[in-house]
Formats: sequence, C-alpha cells, structure tokens
Amino acid sequence: MEMNIRSNGVDTHKQTFKINITEKYKEYLLTELNQYICETILCETTNVKEYMNSLDNFRIYFEESCIYYDGNTDCFIIEYVIDGDFYKQETFEYEIKGKDAVFSCIDYSFKKGD
Repeated sequence: MEMNIRSNGVDTHKQTFKINITEKYKEYLLTELNQYICETILCETTNVKEYMNSLDNFRIYFEESCIYYDGNTDCFIIEYVIDGDFYKQETFEYEIKGKDAVFSCIDYSFKKGD
C-alpha cells in the first residue's frame, strides 16, 4: 500500500517529476553501443568478446560519461561523470539476440574502479 502525505502541493508535484540523473546518459550510451555492435561487429557471425578484446581502449562518450568493454569480466561498464565529478559506475552483461544486443545491469558502485 502506498501512502502520500501532502505537506505542500508544489513539493509533491516536483517529486512526481524527479528523474534519475543517469537515465539520459545510460539510454544514449547503450543505444550507441547497440548500434555499433550490430553495424560493425555483425552479431550473427562474429564473437563479440574476441572483437572487443582486439580493440585498443574502445570507448563511447556522451558528454563526460563513457561506456567501455572490460575484457576481464566480459561486461560493459558505464562511468557516469557529472559536472566534472565521478558519480557512479554500472556493470552490464550483454547477450546477442538476433540482430540486437540486450544489456542487463548486474552491479553498480559509487566508487570509481570498484
């Protein structure tokens, strides 16, 4: 059961429209990565892990945030940098389904490199 306590109509209204600051970055970076994988790697015929390991320092940037491949874990990592400061890092598993990559967040940390 959800309960709302109304203290101020404006505050309640503002809370309703509050979004997670990282969603815009995540959507852009994962969309760009999916497009890159499907257009460049040719999902059906190429091993994504082998291809990503063959690249040197592959990163996709959106503003100051970026996504990169971690060969040790075979996952992609998004590092969120907001207003010049590290904010959060999320680790994503991937699975190739047909012509698309599907990403699932498996871990996050508010400490860089953790």
